[in-house]
Amino acid sequence: MKKKRLTIIYRLLLATLLLSTTQVFAAGAAFHYQLDLNAHLLSDEQGRLTAIEMHWLYDKALSDTLMDGEDLSATKRDSTLKRRAADILEGLQGVQYFTKALKDQHPISFAPVTQYSLALTKESRLQLSMVLPLTQAEALNGHVLQVIVSDASAVGLATFVTRDQLTLSDSLQAQCQAPKLTQSQLGVIDQHTVISETMLIDCR
Repeated sequence: MKKKRLTIIYRLLLATLLLSTTQVFAAGAAFHYQLDLNAHLLSDEQGRLTAIEMHWLYDKALSDTLMDGEDLSATKRDSTLKRRAADILEGLQGVQYFTKALKDQHPISFAPVTQYSLALTKESRLQLSMVLPLTQAEALNGHVLQVIVSDASAVGLATFVTRDQLTLSDSLQAQCQAPKLTQSQLGVIDQHTVISETMLIDCR
C-alpha cells in the first residue's frame, strides 16, 4: 500500500513539474526548482552538427522529493535510477526537453532521445544526462546557431550560469566563435519569473 501511494504521489509530482500546460501548473504553483545545465555540441566527420549532449543537475530539494521512499541500496540503486530516468524522459518528451535550436532563426528538429541516464551525486542531487539527436545533420559554417532553454511554466529555472557551460566539438570550434550567453525575462506566472536562456554560436 505504501509503495502504491508513493508511486501515485511521484507521478502526480512528475506531471506537475514536467508537463507544460496551464491547467497542470495552476495547481502546481507551489513547486519551484533549479536546474544547472551543461551542454556539448556533437558533430560528424564532415563537421556538421548532429546532436546536443546535455547534463541537467537538479537542486537537492527536488532530488530528495523525487527519490523519497525509493530503494537506493547497493543491489537496487541502478534499477531504481534507470526506472526514474525513463519516467522523467517520458514527461520531457512532451515538452521537447525544454530545448529549442534555431539555425539562422529557422527551427531545427530533434529526434526522440534514446541515450540517457540518471545518476545521484555525492551531494544527493540527481543528474540527468541525455543526447538530443537532430533528425538530420546540419552544416553550421556560414550560419548562426541558437540553443534556447526555457520552461514556459516558470516552475523550473534552468540556467547555464556561464557561457563556458556550453562547449563545442573540435570541428565546430574550428568553424565557430565562442558561445555567447543571453538571458531574457519572458513574464511572471504565480510570482515565478519565466526565464529564457540562449546560447548563440556564430559560425559566419
